[in-house]
Amino acid sequence: MYAPSNEVITVLGELQAQNIYPILYGSVAVSLYLGPFKVFSDIDLLVPEAYLEDDWESFQTLLNEIGFQLTDEHEHEFLRADAQLNFASDSILVRDGIVSSLDEVVSVTAASLTVRTLSREALIRAYEYSMQDGYRKDQRGKNDQMIIDLLRAA
Repeated sequence: MYAPSNEVITVLGELQAQNIYPILYGSVAVSLYLGPFKVFSDIDLLVPEAYLEDDWESFQTLLNEIGFQLTDEHEHEFLRADAQLNFASDSILVRDGIVSSLDEVVSVTAASLTVRTLSREALIRAYEYSMQDGYRKDQRGKNDQMIIDLLRAA
């Protein structure tokens, strides 16, 4: 397994210092299995739904305190000079059939941090599910299929 980039380690460390332990998702999570297979434009993180609903204002304040500014409330997107973060609820994993339970989330150690992410098989299911979305299918279908193929071969 490959280590996440320094930017990812920094962000995860800052979040963990605030007692937030997100699930690393998307292409940055895939890079744990494939290495740096592309240039990443953002970091996708899954958090408990409460952060995006009832605790949204305090979550925003916490992210502001570590230098992130909200750029898209609907997409839960935050930006600072070194990173763009996109947040979604961890409940999508069960809802979309990626995992049957959040107990299936795996943990890896990188730079003295525990990084929560998905297994290679769950990431394949996530990309297969996302390819059903019309926008992703039209805009990213070939790229998503390439990632699936690479994960299967890993």
